Amino acid sequence: MNKILICSHGKLSEGFWDSLKIILGNNKNIDYLTFYDQNQGILDLEKIKKYFLDNKNNELIVLTDVFGGSVNQEVIKQAVGYDNIRIISGVNFPLLLELAVRLD
Repeated sequence: MNKILICSHGKLSEGFWDSLKIILGNNKNIDYLTFYDQNQGILDLEKIKKYFLDNKNNELIVLTDVFGGSVNQEVIKQAVGYDNIRIISGVNFPLLLELAVRLD
């Protein structure tokens, strides 16, 4: 299965996901993870490790908010060794919408 994962500082990724839901309806193949929205720091970044393990049999496109930011760095670090993960930094809504439409 092809999936998209949106990762961001704060709730930006949740907002993108929610907007996609309004426009496209069900987002069954699109997930999001928020980081630092409850001041959990680096421990919060462990979510990405679990997500990658849970989706090791899926083709993943991971969109991060800031190139070189802590979320982007952790995604890149955790993606090492996975052949099924593609990472795009600097997510914006038009790009996300186009990828989501192509996913269906």
